[in-house]
Amino acid sequence: MKKLSFIFLGVIALVLHSCVDDNEIATSNEKIQFTFNVTSSVNSAGRSAARLPEGAYVSITLNNSNGTAVLTNHRLDIMTLGDGLVTTPLELLQGRYTLTDFMIVSGSEIIYATPKKGSPLSQVVEHALPYNFSVSKNTVANVPMQVISTSSTQPQAFGYTSFHLEVVNALQISVFEATDGTVVLTNASASIMKGDTVVGDFTLGGKVNTIAFAGDPSQIYTLVVRKEGHADYRKSFSYNDLIAALGDKPLKVFFEQNAFEILLQAGGSERYEFALAGSGQVNINWNDTATTTYTLPMSIELNLSEQWYNLRITGDIGQITGIDAFGYDTEIEQIGGLQYLTSLRSFTPGWFAPDTIDFTHNLQLQSINIPFTNFPGGVFLPEENYIRSVTLEKISNLVDFVDNIYRNATTHNTREGFILIFDVYEPMPAPTKAKLQTLIDEYQWNIQVADEFFEDSND
Repeated sequence: MKKLSFIFLGVIALVLHSCVDDNEIATSNEKIQFTFNVTSSVNSAGRSAARLPEGAYVSITLNNSNGTAVLTNHRLDIMTLGDGLVTTPLELLQGRYTLTDFMIVSGSEIIYATPKKGSPLSQVVEHALPYNFSVSKNTVANVPMQVISTSSTQPQAFGYTSFHLEVVNALQISVFEATDGTVVLTNASASIMKGDTVVGDFTLGGKVNTIAFAGDPSQIYTLVVRKEGHADYRKSFSYNDLIAALGDKPLKVFFEQNAFEILLQAGGSERYEFALAGSGQVNINWNDTATTTYTLPMSIELNLSEQWYNLRITGDIGQITGIDAFGYDTEIEQIGGLQYLTSLRSFTPGWFAPDTIDFTHNLQLQSINIPFTNFPGGVFLPEENYIRSVTLEKISNLVDFVDNIYRNATTHNTREGFILIFDVYEPMPAPTKAKLQTLIDEYQWNIQVADEFFEDSND
């Protein structure tokens, strides 16, 4: 009976020991490397060592014992080991795995590959794919593989349909916005550009997002992140360099709290009217003291004393569609942050002192009404716009200004527009006059520049 008890206890101990081992297998990582050689020909009688192109790497696809994908098109760098080659170490949990793809990639082309079982070239290698191997405890596993050049062989001979590898580059990204002294995760949209070509568009949530795009990871791309009310964030990068710099951390994009700022000089004898059209809420701070929150659209009338006033407008400024201000003895001396008013359609600032104004970021702009200001520094418009109403005193870049409006009006078929410019710095050249006449004759615009009244020549 005692002997049976010892045997029973021994069985329990063995079972417990096995359970401990299984638990260790499930939680412990071990290292694995793939070793291989490359040759210039599949002809066994005349194989010779071949040199890999700079930047070439191994791409593997790996499943676990349940058939679940563990790695897909995973990149492993290549090192020289004596006369052979070896991949950088890969850490895996202990257990059994199936290798389903093993290829050497240069750019986006597969230049060497291990054939699939059943393919014409599967008999040439010792381990055709899929190939099973194990990862054991306290052992660096070296898995020997054989690859064959694809340079003079059809993909079907390897069991593949193509030797072009669609490389997918995964990038983690988080977007933050500074709001009233705090920094919070926020939503945004993003694009990956290759030159002028859009590689991918993405919607980003207020979290760590993972985006993926296809392409050569060594090439230069541009990440563009857009957030309403903010100037676009742009970053040029190569995927390989960016991932090396980030490690396992996400790319963090920060949008500072944008503000539209106005510097006023008030005479103190008249009321000042200030209105904003749009939607959402804005916070207006006067001289760094009191801040008032308004729901758009909003309109206020103020009795301003004779002094300077700094207005700082924050909040949903990207949803402001119109600015309308006027006071007989109050003048806007400076503005800042006009580029953040990305939904601005109408601009009527009243008395306005700046000698230049840049609307190039205000892509929704349709109406400019600044009749009391000379602009020796020029008025600059977006390359593409839908402007249909202009009232200005005098501008130095009249030729370019008219050319921009003419190009967009004829492109977008903008009809029944209006231009009133009271004075010019120099006489208009004939081509500029011809464009204005075309707007009158063919697009029914009403135009007067200085003392020249343009009329419909078809009447």
